[in-house]
Amino acid sequence: MTEGVKVTDGSMAFSSIKPHPKNPTKHPDKQIARIRGSIEKYGYVDKLVVRPNGTLIGGEGRWLAIQGIPHLCEGKIDVRIVHGLDETRYRALGLALNKLGEGSTTDDVILHEVLAGIIQEGEDPLGLGFTEKDVAAILDDAPDELEVHEIETGPVDDEFWISVRGPLRHQAEMLKRLEKAAKGLDNVTVDLGTIAVGA
Repeated sequence: MTEGVKVTDGSMAFSSIKPHPKNPTKHPDKQIARIRGSIEKYGYVDKLVVRPNGTLIGGEGRWLAIQGIPHLCEGKIDVRIVHGLDETRYRALGLALNKLGEGSTTDDVILHEVLAGIIQEGEDPLGLGFTEKDVAAILDDAPDELEVHEIETGPVDDEFWISVRGPLRHQAEMLKRLEKAAKGLDNVTVDLGTIAVGA
């Protein structure tokens, strides 16, 4: 941690917390409504990150959502306070808190399993930040479990073809998965490409 910087947990009057006037991240009304719904259902679990003077560093979307929740916005609220940065580093930290999480990826199989499970238990995925289109894509694109049968084969250098049909984006994803599955197998290669059928 940078010398002189300290992070503490504390509380502040919600009315004393203000966003930075030059925060480049914008929050549409639909997003704010979803965040508010999540806080009302699961509680205020992700603290606002602020400077000692109450200026927001991270969490403006949550701050906007909390304005519509009386028991949180009318008194003191738990916050995480960052002490000891200069103006440039406070601004840089604000950008980092918004941007760094965007580099993550998702394991589609696990996401399908988790999402399907919570839907089956009665949870509404639209309240978790997913759109109807997201949910349909996650559940529809999940690979079916494969049933594997052992068959007699010829020499190890036999060549065979697999035909993958469907939307082009699905074909490309399937070919990538085949290529990944073949890694580490001696003398096995997968050639990626598409051909026009019936042209």
